[in-house]
Amino acid sequence: MNLLNPYSLATLLKKSFPPLDWIWEGFVAKGDFVLLAGEPKIGKSLVTFLMTILLSRGQNFAGLVAPMHRKILYIDAEMSAQTYQERLKRFDDQEHAGNSCFYYENCIDSEGFFQLTDPDHQNHLLTQMEIMGVEVLILDNLFSLAQIEDYNKPNEYLEKLKPFVFACRQRRITCILIDHLNKEGKVFGSQGKVINVDLVLTLIKSDDIYKFEVNMARRMLTNEKVAFSVSDNNEIIEQDWESETSPVQFKQWMVNNYPKFYPVKHARKADAVEAMYKNYEERYGVKPNISLASYISNHAKHWH
Repeated sequence: MNLLNPYSLATLLKKSFPPLDWIWEGFVAKGDFVLLAGEPKIGKSLVTFLMTILLSRGQNFAGLVAPMHRKILYIDAEMSAQTYQERLKRFDDQEHAGNSCFYYENCIDSEGFFQLTDPDHQNHLLTQMEIMGVEVLILDNLFSLAQIEDYNKPNEYLEKLKPFVFACRQRRITCILIDHLNKEGKVFGSQGKVINVDLVLTLIKSDDIYKFEVNMARRMLTNEKVAFSVSDNNEIIEQDWESETSPVQFKQWMVNNYPKFYPVKHARKADAVEAMYKNYEERYGVKPNISLASYISNHAKHWH
């Protein structure tokens, strides 16, 4: 048996591949494994719920175009079924009545709790999805669904979840796994978590505007700037993210994040502010509009 069969670049260029089957054009393709992370209570579940409800109807989300409707399975280990029902009713309960493409599994109210890291549970889920014809799987969220002793050790994560990731990819099932950020604003745990992931997104929020920040993508994306707001009746409104460089946004970001840096990580305010300035510049790719010295003198003095 010949394990390797390399071919030249000229042969590769002539090779014919089928076009990508986009779930959202230029953003997520069928069979992709997506890690969506964000700070606690920022709205990860709400945003994912709205995205996939619209997708199950073949409707667009903000600037993301859905070429067709998809069959969705949402596995929820975060909220009760009653809470989810209330969210559905606020969105549009009449539209949901005729929707046969969105399926919901609630682990909290279930007699048998689904464990993502259990091989038997993984196989059962894969079988059920094949029977149902599921194209997009939502797992909300990693902490609640997985049994992993140490997220900082990549071997355990890879050993328990790698087979499931590949099984979904082989079946061309798109999976969106919701996760948390650590105190530094990065994906929680070791880099081993993103080795087999096609797209790593961070959900961030400034004032009332959300944005998907692309942290890693295996393919070239044509749609990377996705910003939107959510109205009181859960209407999605596409927005520009121009406010990310404004002094107002920067000051709000500092107020929201300083408890993570002072006095938890830095005993001196000056050291904490300096660390936050570096973090902000790395995260948004822009320098803060207020000088370091000015912020320490005029704003950080109010920190407790």
